[in-house]
Amino acid sequence: MENQESLFDIDENLDNAQTEEETSLQENMSFPDMMSDMMPNMMMDMGDGTNNDQNTIIIWSDFIAANGPITSDSIIHVSQGTTLVFDSLHSNSPIAIEGLLIEGRVEFEDGANVNYSLSSDWILAVSGGEFNIGSEDTPFVGKATISLTADDGQRFRLPTNDIISVGTDLNPMMVGMLENMIGNDNNNFIMAMGDGSKIDIHGDDASKTSWTKLTASLQGGQGANTITVEDAAGWEVGDVIAISSSFYDRGDNGFESEAEQFTITSINGNMITLDGDIQHDHIGVTQTYTN
Repeated sequence: MENQESLFDIDENLDNAQTEEETSLQENMSFPDMMSDMMPNMMMDMGDGTNNDQNTIIIWSDFIAANGPITSDSIIHVSQGTTLVFDSLHSNSPIAIEGLLIEGRVEFEDGANVNYSLSSDWILAVSGGEFNIGSEDTPFVGKATISLTADDGQRFRLPTNDIISVGTDLNPMMVGMLENMIGNDNNNFIMAMGDGSKIDIHGDDASKTSWTKLTASLQGGQGANTITVEDAAGWEVGDVIAISSSFYDRGDNGFESEAEQFTITSINGNMITLDGDIQHDHIGVTQTYTN
C-alpha cells in the first residue's frame, strides 16, 4: 500500500473492540462502557464472534456478474460464514456504496499493480466481522484508497430496500439495534464493534511507519503541540498524521469523534512537533474495562 501520509493510531486495547487502520476512530469511555453492558445480550442471537468456522468465499467480480452493477445508495452486507474478496479484475474500477456492514470477512486480493478505490459513508464490522487489507505477516503491496463520504449531519441508516447481502440475509433485529445504538450524527466512520470484530490494515512500506502508539496519554486544551510516539521511522516534516479518537463527545446530535489531524513541523527522534495545539484528550496507555 502506498503511504501518501504518515498516520498513527492509538491502541487502547479495549476488551471488546480494537481497531487498527490509518485513520482509526476508537470508542470513547462512555460509549464502550455502554457497549460492554449492552453488546453481549444484543449480539447473542446475531453472532458469537466465531463466524469463520464454515466459510464461503465470494469473489467480487463473480458477485457483480451475477447481480449487476452496484449503485451508490447500496449497503453491502457480508454475512457470517462468508468472505467477500475484492479481486484484481476490478481493482481499477472505483466502488462507490452507501455502507459496508461486515459480519463475515472482507479481503482485498493483493498485487503490485492493483489500485483499489472504495468510497462509502461508513464501514462497520460487527458480530466478529473482519475488514482486512494485508496482514502483519503479509503486508499489502498494492494500493488501496478508502474514502469516507458521509455529509455532516447525515444520519446513520440501514434502509432494508438498499441492503444487498453477500451470503445470507441480514437479521432484521440488527437493523433497528444498530440505528438506535450508533446515533444520529455518527455517520462517517470505519469501526469494529463487538467481541472478535476487527479492522486490520497493513501496508508494505518499510521506509515509513504507517501507524504507531503514543508513549503517554495526552491532555487536550493545554496549548501542547508535541507528542512522543514509539516509532516514527521514515516520518518527515510535512507528513500528515492523525491521532485517533479515544473518546466521543456526546452532544444533541449523537456522538462526535475527537480524532485530530496535524501536519508535522519538526522531528527529533520520536518526538514530533505539530502545526497546531492538541484539543482533545487521547489515551496512550492500556485501559481495561469490565464485561
